[in-house]
Amino acid sequence: MISMNIYKFQQISISFHKFLLISLILFFGIFLFFSQKNFSIPQPTIKAQSSYVPIGKGCTNAYYIDKDCDGYGVASPNGVDADDNDPEVNTPQTVIAKYGNLTNFLHHLGYYPDRIFYIATNGNDDTGEVNNINKPYKTWDAVKPLLEPGDAVIFRGGVYDYLGDYAIQCSNLNGTADKPIIIMAYPGENVIIDAAYGIVGFPYTYMIFDGFIADNTGHYTGWGHGIEVKDGSHHLSFKNIDIKHHSCGVKPMAGLHDIFIENCVIHDNLHSHGIYWGSREVPNSNLTVRNCIIYRNGRHGIQHNGRVTNLVIENNIIHSNTLGGISFLEGVSNSVVRNNLIFNNNKQGIVFGLYNSSYSTIQPYDQTNNLIVNNLIWVGKHKWDGSGDSASNFPAIHFDDDAPEKNCNMGGNIFRNNILVTYNGPVFRF
Repeated sequence: MISMNIYKFQQISISFHKFLLISLILFFGIFLFFSQKNFSIPQPTIKAQSSYVPIGKGCTNAYYIDKDCDGYGVASPNGVDADDNDPEVNTPQTVIAKYGNLTNFLHHLGYYPDRIFYIATNGNDDTGEVNNINKPYKTWDAVKPLLEPGDAVIFRGGVYDYLGDYAIQCSNLNGTADKPIIIMAYPGENVIIDAAYGIVGFPYTYMIFDGFIADNTGHYTGWGHGIEVKDGSHHLSFKNIDIKHHSCGVKPMAGLHDIFIENCVIHDNLHSHGIYWGSREVPNSNLTVRNCIIYRNGRHGIQHNGRVTNLVIENNIIHSNTLGGISFLEGVSNSVVRNNLIFNNNKQGIVFGLYNSSYSTIQPYDQTNNLIVNNLIWVGKHKWDGSGDSASNFPAIHFDDDAPEKNCNMGGNIFRNNILVTYNGPVFRF
């Protein structure tokens, strides 16, 4: 018999724990699916064969996103999807077949660039021409100085392993609210940015990044960051990006606001967190992580260390990370964690922590008025890497104050309609 704790402080003994776990995951998947805005039933006509059980929207599973069930999507073994909301549009050929030309399809996506610069692995910086798909540039460094608000840069399919350690260096690039700069992969083509640092800048503002594969196979393998954002950057959107094999998947730091990460798969980043938010002297605000899959990273799935308000973490699948699912340290307040599936991490589902530091810019602050609602958290019976089979003694939710002399407040946090499952540890630990 296995003792299992379920939120609402019920304790159940059950021998069919696998059946219960699958039932809980399917329940959450159905709940998450129906909670999406503009819900519609995915068309099954081109449904891909898969050994993975869908637990997210459409045919999304624990490893890749496929909302329209056509077999293509972010991190899918079949390749990227030109439009993951339309099962009939997934390759460059189907884009043109339905929309007639690339411009019409970009408008369908909500992109209205004034000019387009193309970059291709077989391009030429000396002969590249703006708005000419047949005369692409070869390098980002040749295109960056030419960019103005309202421009777009479209990378053609291929492996970009020649752009240096800092591949798409965006420092001091600035779009505007009505004319963002768009950096994207050609719809339906696999664009692999193979570098220690894929997308990086400090600062850069009003930009959209869409559709890349950020990998690191030969540039200090296992180090660097797939995406790095620093020093007051704001109004940035990262969409539909597969980020893997770095030290940290996404590392946004220092005085940020209005940063949006959506429909990304962040996995197998070896030494640090999947997403590592941070702030020191200047707090962050208005940060969102939505509809992402975050797994097998070297520390937590998501961590925010330092002060932030209006951090929203919603509709994500976070599993099999070396430490916990979500870590809030040193000042996360007035934020929301909702509709997430967090399971099979080696430690807590969510931890709220305070600690002392020798750095004057890293200090504990209140962590109050957060809403944690409609999440399913399962603290695993087995270690995710298969190295052990004893039930973890970590809680689903952990409040850990290692700086009690600072008298910081960790009250006023609301937990509502969550399913919290542990096998050995408590549901809550204070």
